Amino acid sequence: MSYTDPDPAIRAAAIERTIAHVPFAARTGAVIIIGLLRGIVKPGVGQEQAMDWLVEGLRQSCAAAEPEGVRIALEPICRYETSLVNSATEGLDLLERIGAENMGLLLDTFHMNIEEPVIEDSIRACGDRIFHFHVADSHRWYPGS
Repeated sequence: MSYTDPDPAIRAAAIERTIAHVPFAARTGAVIIIGLLRGIVKPGVGQEQAMDWLVEGLRQSCAAAEPEGVRIALEPICRYETSLVNSATEGLDLLERIGAENMGLLLDTFHMNIEEPVIEDSIRACGDRIFHFHVADSHRWYPGS
């Protein structure tokens, strides 16, 4: 299931799955995290089409979450796992396209170490659009492990 599957029913299921988490997130103050649920660019689907589907799905999810005060954070994930939104800059571009104040980013130092030229600059650029943050070393353990 993903936001970028060519099958509209599967995309709808991904949106419904996200929206189903809204009541729990509202009760607990949690941020809904979108990781690989974003999907990949499947064969026969262009990058731009996949991004359009992702933007539309996240807009719908944000619209459902906003009245409950729930925020959604997309995690930029390295190129070895997906070709959609790999860097903080691409994440900020996505947020601009979505246009929802309750949509932000989850930054993860594991992925940033692969994708970002200067991690500190990327963190500063994202500023208050960082809704959640993961700190990990290059083996996905806590730093120094």
